[in-house]
Amino acid sequence: MKREGSLEHCPFCRATLPAPTSIYGETECPQCEGQLWHLGLASGPAFFVRRAGESIYDLMASLAGPRYGISAEEVAATLRDADALDVTEFLATLEDALRC
Repeated sequence: MKREGSLEHCPFCRATLPAPTSIYGETECPQCEGQLWHLGLASGPAFFVRRAGESIYDLMASLAGPRYGISAEEVAATLRDADALDVTEFLATLEDALRC
């Protein structure tokens, strides 16, 4: 099942959200208090509903989907030692996967 995100808006209440200070991670909607993940994509910050027990790496792996066949553990290992440019390139790959 493909995950749907929302650019610059809360996927729960559609409130416009401020740009996060980190390139990826967790956040909370200030209006509805929805628990969200955020990814700093080239098209703008994208917000996804946080599922119980899910890590940010689980989200990223699900977004990469069968096209790239990468696990959450592989995502975590890739990003562990990545510099800002590597992370940006990885997020660009995820953004491409979302378009398919």
